[in-house]
Amino acid sequence: MAEEDFPAEECPICMGALVDPCRTRCGHIFCSECLKQSFPAETAAGRCPLCRGAISLFSTVSIATESALRPPAVSTIFGTTFLQGGRPGVASYHFEAPDDCFISYESAPAAWTLDDGSRPPPRKPFLGPSYDAASRTFTGSVDWSGGTINGGDARWEYRLVFSESMNVIEGGGSWCYGEDGGLRAHRTFPDNLVYWRALPAASSPRGLSFLQGSRVGLASYHFGPSGDGAEGSHISYAAADPSWRLDDGSAPPPRVPFLEPTYDAATRTFRGSVDWSPTSFHGDERWEYLMTFSESFDRIADGRVNAFRPGGEPGDTCRFSLPPRSLLSALGDRFSGMLFRGSLSSLLYERHDEARAEMEALLRARRAVRRSSEAAEQAARLFAGAAERRLSRRSELRLAAALTQLRVADGSAGGGAGFGGGSRGGVAGEAQAEGGGGEEQADQQHSHQLQEQAEGAVQEGADELGLGEATQSF
Repeated sequence: MAEEDFPAEECPICMGALVDPCRTRCGHIFCSECLKQSFPAETAAGRCPLCRGAISLFSTVSIATESALRPPAVSTIFGTTFLQGGRPGVASYHFEAPDDCFISYESAPAAWTLDDGSRPPPRKPFLGPSYDAASRTFTGSVDWSGGTINGGDARWEYRLVFSESMNVIEGGGSWCYGEDGGLRAHRTFPDNLVYWRALPAASSPRGLSFLQGSRVGLASYHFGPSGDGAEGSHISYAAADPSWRLDDGSAPPPRVPFLEPTYDAATRTFRGSVDWSPTSFHGDERWEYLMTFSESFDRIADGRVNAFRPGGEPGDTCRFSLPPRSLLSALGDRFSGMLFRGSLSSLLYERHDEARAEMEALLRARRAVRRSSEAAEQAARLFAGAAERRLSRRSELRLAAALTQLRVADGSAGGGAGFGGGSRGGVAGEAQAEGGGGEEQADQQHSHQLQEQAEGAVQEGADELGLGEATQSF
C-alpha cells in the first residue's frame, strides 16, 4: 500500500491528525506514539502497520528532527559479546576491539572436541577481522589447520550482519572448508546459528525489568531509573490476561506502584508492598514483597510474597525460585488466572532481555514466512495436480474423440475399414467401385472437414495442458 493512499495529515493508525509525525524506512507516516504502541512491548522491532515490512524504532525518524525515535543501546560491535542461545563461553563471539575478536569455548560442552580428541582452546581468534559500520557487517576467519574440527574442517569463513538495534545477528553465514580447500558445509544466521547480544552487567536493579513468561506487562516488575532503582518501582499489568480481575470486577490498573520500597545493596534485597484497597485481588488486600536478586541480576533468585486478607489476616505465601516442574506448566497456571496463589508454589522472574526478545520475534517471523511459503507451494502442487487430473481427463476424452474422427476420415478417404470406420469406409468403397465420382468427392470433402475438426480438438486439448503446438503424431 503506497503512502499516497492516505492523506499526509492523517495517521493511518488512530485516523486522527498527525501528532509528532514520524517516517518509517518504508516511507509511511504515523504519529510517533501510535507507532510505538503498535510494536510488541518486549522489543523495538516490528512490522509496518500498512505494508507489513520489517521496521524498527531505530530506523524510524521524527519528521521534525530527522533523528531516530530510539537510538540503539550500542552503536558498534566493539565492546560487546554475542551469545549462542544466550550462553557465554559456548562458542560465544567477543568483539573486544577491532584487532581483538575471538570465539570463546570456555564453557563448551564436554562433547565438543577437535578431531584429535583434544578440547577446543578457551579462546580462538578471528583472523583478518573487519567491520563495516555502514552495512553493520563483520568478516573474519578461524583457522583450524593445526587440528581440524567437525570431522575435517580446517577453516571457517564468517560474514555476520547485525540488526539495526545491534541486538542480534540477523544475517550472514559461516562457510566451512577442508584442508583441500573444498567447501564442506554452510550455515546461516539466524536459521542455523542463533546469536544475540549479551546483557550489559548490572550492579543494582536500577532501570531493570523482570518478567514472567518473557512478557512485559504480565505482572512484570520494573525498577526506577535513578539511585538504586527503588524509587519509581512498580508492577505492570499492561498486558494482563483478560481473566485477571479485581474482586470488584475491574481490571487491574496498568501500573501499580510498590509502596515504601527499599533496596539493600549488601544483600541485593528489595522490599515493598502493594495495596489493593478499597477492593481486593483474589481476596487479598495487601501483598508484601521480599526479592533477592542473583549476583548477575539476571533473575530473582530468592524471596517471597506474603498476602494479607482484609483486616490483616495472613493469606498465602509464595516464594521466588526456579519452579520444581516445567516452565511451560508454570506459565500455564499463570495464564489460567493463577497470579501467584493457589497451586502455583513458586515464581520465576528473569531479567528482561530485549536482544533475546528481538531474536525470538525474528525467528517467529521467519518461521511464519517459511510456513506461508510451504503452504503456498503445497496448495500450488495440489491445485496443479487437481487441474492436471481434470484437464487430463477432459483432454483424454477430446483426443479420443479426435482419434476416432481421424480414423473415420482415413477410412472414408481410403475405401477401407481403416481403424474402426467400417460402415462409412464400406459405403465409400462401394461408391468408388461403382464409379460414383460425385459421392466419392462428397465423401472426400467430408473427410477433410472431419480432419480439420479433429485437428482443432487436438490443439485445444494440447493448449489446455500447456503443451504448446500439438504434433498430431498419434
